Parts: sequence; structure tokens; C-alpha cells
Amino acid sequence: MPGPIVSTPFYRGRPVDWAALEAIRNEISRLKPNGGVGYKLNQSASGWSLSIPSSTGGGGGGSTAVCPWQVSEANTSPSEWKITIAWGLVGPQGVLPIGMQYSDDPPLVMDWQDGFVVMTVTFKTDSGLIDTVKFEIKTAIPEQSETEAYYPIARISTVTPDGGGDPQQVIQNLCSAPVPSVCDLKFISA
Repeated sequence: MPGPIVSTPFYRGRPVDWAALEAIRNEISRLKPNGGVGYKLNQSASGWSLSIPSSTGGGGGGSTAVCPWQVSEANTSPSEWKITIAWGLVGPQGVLPIGMQYSDDPPLVMDWQDGFVVMTVTFKTDSGLIDTVKFEIKTAIPEQSETEAYYPIARISTVTPDGGGDPQQVIQNLCSAPVPSVCDLKFISA
């Protein structure tokens, strides 16, 4: 823990001696932030910034997935559209979503339905710990409830080309890595 900041009196219009400037420089050097696990510090003329690599998020399980919990096509035939969600654990506790296997075999596959792929999280009563996590497809992003928090992962839709032709699947991954929290639940005052 840093000690007290050096107190040097400065007065308008009066010169500052070298000893005072050196004391201030030493204090600034002592208070320099340090890098840490999962981030790197970058210094510029305007101050400090953090670089956080995208690989530190959830989902993907160390794979080369572009997004955590990336949604992809997993069609079994031209008429049976399905999606798959990249493997990943949720939150600091590392909760495995319902339907996913630790070996990712078989991968989580869901039937195609236009709407939003949302991560639905419930929490243990009287605790901030995650109870269950599941992925669902909803026509709209639900409002948070007292018991469930919803995190959008992707939007999936079916489009028909302007000139006609076969319908096409469109998947818009949101590439978010939410950290579920009880603070995201709907608050009801007593």
C-alpha cells in the first residue's frame, strides 16, 4: 500500500526548487500502476490504458472461436435447420450450461427459430452464486425477472433474397462475454 502523498507547498508566482520537483517525480514513479494477470498497461502522453485480450472471456473453451458462445449453423438437411453454440463455462464459478457436456461431445445443438439466442441464468436463493444456465431462443429479449437474468448472445433470422430463391440463414453473433450477477435481476422493493 502506498504511503502518504508528499506534501510540498507551492505558491503562485514563487519558484519551485529542485528538491521539491524531485520529491514529486519520485512520488509519481512510486504510484505508477503495475500490469497484472489478464491485462496489460499501456502508457501514452495522455495517461494509462488497459489492454485486455479477448481470449480472457468465457466460452470457446480454449478453441479458436471468434466469439464466446459463438452460434453457428448445424443443419442436418436443407429442410432441418439447426444451430450449435460453442462450448464454454459461465461466470467465475465455471457453471456448465444445461445441455452442454464437459467433453463437448455431443455439442449443444438447438432447432432453428428466428429470434434471439439468450443465456438464461438463475441464481441460488440468498446467494450471489449461479444455480443454472441454459440457452434459449426467444422472439424478443425478455425483461429481467426476480429469478432469471437474460443475456443476449446472438440474433438469428431467415431472409429471402430480393430476386427470389431459397431462404437463407443469418446469424449475428453479439460476441459478448457477460459475467452474470444477481445485480442483473429485477429489483422489487418490499
